Amino acid sequence: MAYVAATRLPGKSLSEHFFSLIEAVKDAHTRRRHYRQAYAELSGMNGRELAEFGLHRGDLEEIARREAYGE
Repeated sequence: MAYVAATRLPGKSLSEHFFSLIEAVKDAHTRRRHYRQAYAELSGMNGRELAEFGLHRGDLEEIARREAYGE
């Protein structure tokens, strides 16, 4: 005959881990959307407009990344 022992480990339950994962995915999606929006707005500027802000086309990815992810 087999016995099953149910033990609960301290910490978060499985459902709490699941909902934390869902929130992390939502947050990542939102940040990515902000990155794409910022990059699209910046890349829509012509060279003269970028120069007015002291920017170069090569800076756009980094600027959009900092705007979206705060790095």
